[in-house]
Amino acid sequence: MLLDNTNKPVSTPVFESSAECPVKILYVQGAPPFPGPLAYHHEMEIQYIKRGQGAYFIRDRNYSFHRNSLLVIRPDEIHRIDIGLSSYVEKYSFCFTVGFLGERSHLTDLPEDFPRLLELTEREATAIEVIIRNIIEEKDSGQPYWVEVIRSELLRLILLIRRAALRHEPQRQENPLINEILCYIEASFRQEVTLWQVAEHFSVSSSHLSRLFKKCSGLNFKQYLTQRRIAEAKRLLEDDPDRKVSVIARDVGQPDFALFNRSFKMVTGLTPSDYRKLSYRLIK
Repeated sequence: MLLDNTNKPVSTPVFESSAECPVKILYVQGAPPFPGPLAYHHEMEIQYIKRGQGAYFIRDRNYSFHRNSLLVIRPDEIHRIDIGLSSYVEKYSFCFTVGFLGERSHLTDLPEDFPRLLELTEREATAIEVIIRNIIEEKDSGQPYWVEVIRSELLRLILLIRRAALRHEPQRQENPLINEILCYIEASFRQEVTLWQVAEHFSVSSSHLSRLFKKCSGLNFKQYLTQRRIAEAKRLLEDDPDRKVSVIARDVGQPDFALFNRSFKMVTGLTPSDYRKLSYRLIK
């Protein structure tokens, strides 16, 4: 769900901290003040960037983030969001007392070289949204052991972060040609587009483009195109709950509905319909 006026920031607590469950989840969308104020607290904070781009200052350096990014802020670290006036961001902020994890709290004791900025796959991003939903539903239900279940969900989040960090690579050097090609894909992914067509458009061989694209983006051309279409489909599933999934599939450049469903589940771990239900639960 997007705001009619994306320049007006909205900050909504979706999970309030309490003595028995010292966990807070804040949902923010819009254009935050530029620059944001410095923050400092004893809790650990994890920022999941769902959409948008900008930078976060943590301790002694800036980290540029974009969609499906995750920022890790340790307890007692100075930090500040740093977004341009015209930018838009949609994010969830987890803030929790490390001791809440009990005997597993050592998993939050991250080494000095632990990456502060992680790029998530679509499946990992969806898994984090499922964790948020589960935490909200556990508190709302008030079932026995709801605090323990929330603790286990939070532990799952930490383990997902540690797993994502294992594949962390130094930031890839930008390639001007690939940047142009990414812009071309951004403008045309809703139509039929192939590696051969793109190679011809940029007067390079398809084999050279394939190797260069994988080296610079970390994905092969087909994987990138599929994930970009799925990312757009996720946005449409959230923003237009009445639009049929089959129509959304065509709108993002995938007219084969069965293939779209398979690709969506392969990338996110959920069917389009299940993802729409998840999104409704998170934003209502």
